[in-house]
Amino acid sequence: MAQGKKSFLLYADYKATVAKVPDDIAGRIFKLILDYVNDLDPDLSNEDILIQVIFEPIRQQLKRDLKVWEEKRATRSELGKKGMEKRWSGHNKAITNDSLVTNPITKITVTDDVTVTDTVIVTDNVKREKRFTPPTQDEVFNELIKTFDDFTSMAEAEKFIDYYTSNGWKVGRNPMKNWKSAVRNWVRNSQKFTKNGTEKSKPGTSEARIEALRKW
Repeated sequence: MAQGKKSFLLYADYKATVAKVPDDIAGRIFKLILDYVNDLDPDLSNEDILIQVIFEPIRQQLKRDLKVWEEKRATRSELGKKGMEKRWSGHNKAITNDSLVTNPITKITVTDDVTVTDTVIVTDNVKREKRFTPPTQDEVFNELIKTFDDFTSMAEAEKFIDYYTSNGWKVGRNPMKNWKSAVRNWVRNSQKFTKNGTEKSKPGTSEARIEALRKW
């Protein structure tokens, strides 16, 4: 397993093969899978030939899934770095006359043969609202992982980005101002739906995880 990876996929179609063997062999295969994904490198040379035949395609699929996960993680990391660079690139801009207005007033004259010359500086502080920048999919994933597992977070991050991109990043009829607050609300709605929905709709089930990996 890659560092930081806490879960893996078991595909539903394994049942067709495992169901044909006795329970003790099926249990041994499951233990070998857990040893393999925890980097214990199980030795199959002493195992029954039937166990070796069943376990080998499962191991190859686990290796393919791990490779896909590592590639996606590297891509998300790179997108996150580019997003942060873009977000902070504008913080080094110099202050211009648009943010500071100075109007000098000179030569104020008072009667009775007394002339007073002074300079009065009038400064108008213009408060500028911080411009909203949509988050990257990696940033949304990093927020969702606080609540969900890897695969559910991947799927929900993609749904979040697709939904708000399609509606112009609006919350109701108003432009979005805080995307992290929107993510927290998304999590609450997702959990509420899970409680009221069927088990199949619940985030984190094997079907949802498989679909998330395929899309990701």
